[in-house]
Amino acid sequence: MDITQLHYFIQVVESDLNLSQAARKIHITQSALSQMISNFESEEELLLFERKNGRLEKLTSAGRQLYEYAVEIVAKYAEMREMIQRESLKQKGTIRIGMPSAVLRIYFLSFLPQFILDHPELRIEIVEAGAKELQEKLLQHDLDLAVLVDPANLNPHEFEEHVIQIDEYVAYTRNGHPLEKKGAAISWRSLKPYPIGTFQKNYTTYDLVAERLAKRVPGGKIRFTSDSLEYLLDLTDHSDTVIILQNSMYQYAEKKNIHRSFFKETLQFVLLLCRPKKPFYTPEEKFLYEAILEYFYQPVE
Repeated sequence: MDITQLHYFIQVVESDLNLSQAARKIHITQSALSQMISNFESEEELLLFERKNGRLEKLTSAGRQLYEYAVEIVAKYAEMREMIQRESLKQKGTIRIGMPSAVLRIYFLSFLPQFILDHPELRIEIVEAGAKELQEKLLQHDLDLAVLVDPANLNPHEFEEHVIQIDEYVAYTRNGHPLEKKGAAISWRSLKPYPIGTFQKNYTTYDLVAERLAKRVPGGKIRFTSDSLEYLLDLTDHSDTVIILQNSMYQYAEKKNIHRSFFKETLQFVLLLCRPKKPFYTPEEKFLYEAILEYFYQPVE
């Protein structure tokens, strides 16, 4: 079996041996899929499936073993293809910078697109993911730069961290929400009666908010999570849900006529520009790194 056939075989097994369903998933005809299985069994003189009235009923012992190997091989093949693409980009001088989608939208929208247009000689690939996934990619040297939320939990002997932005978390609610009556600043304890939402668990924001709730809101739990800023803000429209996100996102909340409340006990949101420490950086890496630091630099008054 080649890698494509292994993939097809996995889809058959994971579709509960339903050839019609598997064929739809992999966009081939059911007859072609059935023929592929029959040809393999005939050529190798090995039955992968037990049949009843012409239908696949269950895997044979050999089929189960092949499935285990196939899953491992296909996963390794995908890793290899990703490595080939990554190393190819490196050889072409591509700089890979990772950041969460919301960070890209809120903090880098006025910088990166123009920077890329101004410097067409640079190849820049933007990798969007949650902070925890980006941290893992940085540790594996899959990224040249990453914008992470403090604490990034990186080894200071192996990575550099520079603060590029300081913000704070606020509560977003529908207009007329009971929390509005409590004034401009609210306590964390005042959130107790209401369902709470924020970014998903693969974001550092989730950990920061969950930790603060555990300390200040007895029994307080995060009920709603999403990768989508739009979805989270829209949740406030239909209930008394309180969405906890960065203050800088108010530019989008304001358009939806959503109320913002600051917290008396501030929870900071700190953005870090991170990169691996190494003896040599390419001119392209240095240029982008220094340009980001310069863009976000704010002199102390």
